[in-house]
Amino acid sequence: MKKRKITNYEEALAIVKKNGRTLFHVRDEIKTAELCLEAVKQYGEALAHVPENLKTAELCLEAVKRHGSALQYVPAEIKTAAICLEAVKREGSALYDVPDKHKTAELCLVAVKNNGWAIRDVPDELKTAELYHEAVKSNNWTLEIVPEELRDEIRRRLDKE
Repeated sequence: MKKRKITNYEEALAIVKKNGRTLFHVRDEIKTAELCLEAVKQYGEALAHVPENLKTAELCLEAVKRHGSALQYVPAEIKTAAICLEAVKREGSALYDVPDKHKTAELCLVAVKNNGWAIRDVPDELKTAELYHEAVKSNNWTLEIVPEELRDEIRRRLDKE
C-alpha cells in the first residue's frame, strides 16, 4: 500500500516535530522554512527532502549539527568552511563531501580523530605521519592503509601511549 502525501500544513508540522524523517511524506508545495527547520532539528538528513529554494546556511548548519552526513545535501554555494567543520565534528566520514578548497590540515585532523577511515578522503599533500597516527588511534584497522614506510613508526608511537 502506498503511503499518502501529507497535504495539510498543521498536520505536517505536528508530524515532523515528532519525527523529522516524515518530511519525505509532505508535499513540496506546503513545505515552509519553519516546517523544514523543525524536520532537520529532529533528523538532520531530512535536508534531503527540503526544496532547494528553502535551503539556507542556517538550515544546513542545523542539519549537519544533527547528522554530519547531511553535508551531502548542502548546496555547493552554501558549503562554507564552518558548515563543513561542524559536519566532520559530528561524523568524520562527512569529509568525503567537503570541497577540496575547505580541506585544511586542521579540518582533516578533526575528521580523522572522529573517524580514522576519513584518512581516505584527505588530500595526499595533507597526509602526514601525525595524521596517520591519529587515524590508527581512532581505528586500529586503518593501519592497513598506512604507507609501509610509516607503519613501524606509528606502531612505536602507539606503544608509548
